[in-house]
Amino acid sequence: MTEQNKNELKKKKWPVINQKECAGCSVCVEACPMECLRIGMPKFRGDIHTTAELAKPDCCTGCGICAQNCPIRAIVMTEKNDK
Repeated sequence: MTEQNKNELKKKKWPVINQKECAGCSVCVEACPMECLRIGMPKFRGDIHTTAELAKPDCCTGCGICAQNCPIRAIVMTEKNDK
């Protein structure tokens, strides 16, 4: 792998889900072509608030389709720099 390819992988964007804003509607889960997202379990018994979460980060390509399809803009694509 060339140095340029390694740098491109290091700068890949990742979805960051605002757990307070997410309504758990699953639009992003359905839109993800790589099936990386899922709706998580409630935090405690009796809780009705579920949210999206990145379940398979290794499969994520950083395409941003989840963020584009989120109806309340609870997902933001940010650069993830691994060293």
